Amino acid sequence: MSKKHKNGKKTASRKRKSGFGAFLLCLIVFGLLAAGARYLAFEPVKVTTDAMQPAYEQGDVVLINKLADVGRLTRGDLVYASFSRDSARLIRWVAGVAGDLVDVREDGKFLVPADGSDEISLGEAPALTYGEIPANTYLLLCLNEGARDAVDSRELGLVLKRSLIGTPIRAVWPLSRLLAD
Repeated sequence: MSKKHKNGKKTASRKRKSGFGAFLLCLIVFGLLAAGARYLAFEPVKVTTDAMQPAYEQGDVVLINKLADVGRLTRGDLVYASFSRDSARLIRWVAGVAGDLVDVREDGKFLVPADGSDEISLGEAPALTYGEIPANTYLLLCLNEGARDAVDSRELGLVLKRSLIGTPIRAVWPLSRLLAD
C-alpha cells in the first residue's frame, strides 16, 4: 500500500472520531442548557389536590415561570410559593396584599381589602392574627375551599415575598389541557 493511501485512511478515521466528539459535546451542552432552564427558569409542578379547581385539576402538570416578577403581584394573581411552616410548595391565588386588614368578628375572621373591594370571609383561620398585612407579605388562598386537602394561609400563615417561587404559566399535561387552553 502506498504511503499516500495509508495517510488517507488515518485522516478519515480522525474525521470520524472528531465528528463523534463534536456530537457528544453538543449533546452534553444541550443537556446542561435543558437542566439549567428546568432549575433556573421553568419548573414543571404536579397538582396533587383539587384545591385550585377550576383553574387546575388534580393530576395536571403546570409549568411555573421562575423568572416572573413576583414583586408586582396583585390581588387575584396566581403564584407558586413555599409556605414556611411545613415547607409545602403550593399554587395559590393572592387574596390579600400589604395594607389589607385581617379583622376578627363574632363569626370568624375577614379580609378587608385596603382598596375598598369586597371582603372575604376567612372562617376560623387559626394561623392568622388580626391586623394589617405587613409589607412584603401575602395572604394566599385556595380557589376551591371545599377541597379535602385545601391548605393555605388560613392554616399555614402569611407568606413572605422571598418565599414566592414563580407564577404558573399553564397546564402542560395532560395534553388535552394544553390543547384546550
